[in-house]
Amino acid sequence: GDSNNHPHHPPYGDLSATNAKYATKGTLASSTYHQHQQQQHQQQQMAIDEQKMNMQSILERYHSLALTHYAQTKRRRLESATRSTQNSQRIEQLTALHKMAQDTLNFCTKVLRSEENTRREDERERRDVEEEMRNAEREKALAEEFLSRFGSNAGMSG
Repeated sequence: GDSNNHPHHPPYGDLSATNAKYATKGTLASSTYHQHQQQQHQQQQMAIDEQKMNMQSILERYHSLALTHYAQTKRRRLESATRSTQNSQRIEQLTALHKMAQDTLNFCTKVLRSEENTRREDERERRDVEEEMRNAEREKALAEEFLSRFGSNAGMSG
């Protein structure tokens, strides 16, 4: 048999053509790979840029949040300080009112005690006067009785 006509073993001339085809394929593959790498690099760069943008926007957002938070905290502190001052003033007023009320109570208590003592003394005096009146009336009755018995006969010679 003729080995040159076998389809399994192409002649040497065809081999070089095949090699050239593979070489072209290789160049194509290599340029495709290079393009792919370039694309990948661009995508990575875009992703990095996007991340940078994201980071920047995140940082800006955090910064604005921080400013807002600071402003709110400052406002709350001022409000708290104002409330604290108002409360202190209220407490002072209440303390003053309490002291006034206490003083008034003490004064009224003193007056009432004094009034009560005066009333008791007056009551005692009234009882004493009544007692003296009863005694006086008793003595008057005795004197009248004495006079009615002995007075007319007792020699009051004039």
